[in-house]
Amino acid sequence: MTLEDEIFKRYKPDFSKLEKFGFKQDGKQYEISIDFYDNAFYAVIKLSKAGKVSGSVFDKESNEEYVPLRLPESEGGFVAAVRESYCDLLKEVRQECFYGEDFIGEQANRIRVHIQSKFGSEPEFLWKDTPDCAVFRNQESGKWFGIIINIPYTKIDNQKSGSVEVINIKLYENEIQDLIHNKSGYYPAWHMNKQKWISIALDETVNDEEIMEHIEESFGYTVKKKR
Repeated sequence: MTLEDEIFKRYKPDFSKLEKFGFKQDGKQYEISIDFYDNAFYAVIKLSKAGKVSGSVFDKESNEEYVPLRLPESEGGFVAAVRESYCDLLKEVRQECFYGEDFIGEQANRIRVHIQSKFGSEPEFLWKDTPDCAVFRNQESGKWFGIIINIPYTKIDNQKSGSVEVINIKLYENEIQDLIHNKSGYYPAWHMNKQKWISIALDETVNDEEIMEHIEESFGYTVKKKR
């Protein structure tokens, strides 16, 4: 993951603010050049219309790209200071031109909205060591009915690379096995009881309506039984 990917994770651009900040539109992307680190360096930051941020850092004296910034083994005091200054610059761009979202992917954020609208449940990020993990709970019973987490794709499918957000929900055991073996996008529950829970990839393989039908079933397990 690049520095830009890490800093802009779970953030989306507000295109109405880009030009005011100084970005110029160049074809299908926006671009800005900014001096930093006491004007000894400058960064060329680019933003695609899909919201992807990339950047290059140049030494103003040589006008060449400052390669050590990207090398993990380059941890000297000067390199670290330049890298920190560049990251501060990216965070300034993020603050002025972006808005935060709870999750990385568009489908995960849409499902969050659907859950809030239907069940009145907001995502709860409970663990500092897993900041990409959020639970949804029945507000009356306090029980969880869904968990969204970002994981390496290989955790559920070793034929795919990169990362993916999944939602873990609770279903009947027979239904779980039927979905896993007969439909794309369904996997044995990651990090949960595989007999009672299932993982659904939030990568547009399964449509929102179908996912919400399963979430509603999972929510049913959390409803307090009347005596």
